[in-house]
Amino acid sequence: MKKITKKATAPKKTKKVEVTKFGDKMGDKEIPISDNPEIQDGVPSSNLKNNPPKGYATIGLSKGITLNMGDYQSARIDVFIQRNVPDTDEAIKAGLDDINEKLTEEIVRQSEELDDM
Repeated sequence: MKKITKKATAPKKTKKVEVTKFGDKMGDKEIPISDNPEIQDGVPSSNLKNNPPKGYATIGLSKGITLNMGDYQSARIDVFIQRNVPDTDEAIKAGLDDINEKLTEEIVRQSEELDDM
């Protein structure tokens, strides 16, 4: 008889989302972070140290949402993506559209994770 074994899966990486009430910290909720390594949590630094290669432009977009958790409690989610694209109007617009779509999906996913808790 053949023995069936389950493949070991790596534990999901998580992040803590602070829950506040009237500005005071009430606790943290832990939710899984994105599997997409391009999506970063938090807000981007305004101090960009790496210049893009010649003929490229650095683009980025940040999105965030404050969720009402009930009982005057709220939680904030922030994510961003930054990347280099060819320095043309078409490539920059296409890159920003793609980033916007990915960040929107991630904000929705993380919001749903918080709602499920």
